[in-house]
Amino acid sequence: MFEQAHIICERKSNQKPLTETAFSVADEIKKFKELLDDGIITEEEFHKKKLELLR
Repeated sequence: MFEQAHIICERKSNQKPLTETAFSVADEIKKFKELLDDGIITEEEFHKKKLELLR
C-alpha cells in the first residue's frame, strides 16, 4: 500500500501545474505565429503545430 501511494505521489510531482502548461502552450503557439508572420513557416505548418500543441 505504501508503495502504491509513493508511486501516485511521484507521478503527481512530475506533472506541471495546469496553469504553467497552459502558458507554455500559449507561448509556443505565439512563437509559431511569429514564424508564420515572418514567412518562415507556411499556414499549413502553423496549423499542424498548433493542433499538436493543443492536444
